[in-house]
Amino acid sequence: MARATSLILMVEVADYEIQSAGYFQLGCDVGELLSEDDHGFWDNLISAELKETEDLTLCRELNKYNKISSIEETLKALNYFYQGLNCK
Repeated sequence: MARATSLILMVEVADYEIQSAGYFQLGCDVGELLSEDDHGFWDNLISAELKETEDLTLCRELNKYNKISSIEETLKALNYFYQGLNCK
């Protein structure tokens, strides 16, 4: 999960607005940094771990940087982010 966290930090999450367009753009920006193998990593992460949201480090990182108050809002943000990863 350090890999996910470091990618998020590389594109400075704090600069993105807490809205769908902001997280989609964040995903696009991160997507440009990823190799094909990394995209497989994200596919596995999303499918395997979204059900365990309390333990999802990425959710915690999004919360920390953007002060999103609920898991539901975090999951929405993560969903837009994930869609953005595949925006190419």
